[in-house]
Amino acid sequence: VNGLFGTEVSAGWINKIAARLAGSLHGFEDDVKTALLAEPVTLADETPVTTIEDAPEADGQAGSDRAFRPHVFTLRSEHLVWLGAGHTRGHGALDLFGLFERYTGTLVSDDYNGYCKYQAILTARQLCNAHLIRSATGVVEAEPRRQAWATAMIEVLRAGRKAVSDAAGAGRDALNSQEIEKIRAAYREQAQIGITANYGRRTGKGDKHPAWILAQRFLDKIDMVLHHLTDFTVPWTSNLAEQALRHVKIHLKISGCFRSLITTRAYCRIHSYLITIRLNAVPPMQAIRDALAGHAWTPLRALTPA
Repeated sequence: VNGLFGTEVSAGWINKIAARLAGSLHGFEDDVKTALLAEPVTLADETPVTTIEDAPEADGQAGSDRAFRPHVFTLRSEHLVWLGAGHTRGHGALDLFGLFERYTGTLVSDDYNGYCKYQAILTARQLCNAHLIRSATGVVEAEPRRQAWATAMIEVLRAGRKAVSDAAGAGRDALNSQEIEKIRAAYREQAQIGITANYGRRTGKGDKHPAWILAQRFLDKIDMVLHHLTDFTVPWTSNLAEQALRHVKIHLKISGCFRSLITTRAYCRIHSYLITIRLNAVPPMQAIRDALAGHAWTPLRALTPA
């Protein structure tokens, strides 16, 4: 407010206005969820957050920390963004959002097992190649000579992306079967080399070696890793979803935590609105004024009746 009008206001006033804005956006949140459920392709991601008022240790319930590990989740498309906060990373939170168990399109995400529950109703699932490249890079950095297969696998993934980009740039809407099989064959070869090179290896704690786990994951999930080769509308990474969470991570870096899960959810609703209106070229100050006046912009209706 000081930057806009040269008027100093208190932190309490700002918190009061933020709470009022968040309260006015329930209709927007309902509509953005409905709109996302109709999208053919969406991207998902999640990140842990910290709260202070309702953390178990704040109530002397140290043993309850496994039941309360708050996360912020996002589900988004190119022009729609939803953010939501849950008390945990698991289905206890995911099922309450009324989104993931109803979505039937193609989901692009990391390999978090929590999303597996919903795969039965999905059209397809695309695993984020950027996450996999980071995992493969970590394996190579730990053992450069032994894990050459992981370096080769990264090149296979990038070659697949380039093949799609080149084909799309040439006006094509699909790779032919020979092009797809060439990439899949190179992919299977490197995954198998990784499995063989690390078979039976254990960590100092007796766990399976991470290089073996990664190579086996590549082999087992080839269809989800390379799905983008068969559908040019599907991105090969979930980077857009990570971008939607950037504001949350910046807030944690600056403030260290959120006050409570309730205020985290209010923060998520407000930022869902601010990001979505920007993606839809809606003037932000007008959209904020409209929301505070009781008729927030939504993706289903230009104006939501008060």
